[in-house]
Amino acid sequence: MINTYISLQKIKATGTLIGNLKVGEWTFFDWNKNKFIVNYSSEGKLEGNYKEYYYDDKTDTYNLKVKGQFGTRTYKLKFGNEYKDVRKTRRIGKWEYYSEQNELLEVVIHKWKSNK
Repeated sequence: MINTYISLQKIKATGTLIGNLKVGEWTFFDWNKNKFIVNYSSEGKLEGNYKEYYYDDKTDTYNLKVKGQFGTRTYKLKFGNEYKDVRKTRRIGKWEYYSEQNELLEVVIHKWKSNK
């Protein structure tokens, strides 16, 4: 488990590194104490569940802001006379967006439209 710090008291990120790759679940914090939970594949690519939280300093709690999932596809593109594998990461499936009062504002369904 690795912790990186914004200052001596504030953790900026926590998660697992294998070599220089982020893998598994990572938690990030911004200067306003908002929290982001991100998942990385074994190759260090953004993939899987994603959540963002508002920080409520009055109650010292977190309220869900966004939740969804990232997916990755690999396909071949022609570069000159040869083909190379290209990986694209995008939002997929159901994404939910919430207000700071924890009210559901919007649900968006993201689909792969093509291999580009």
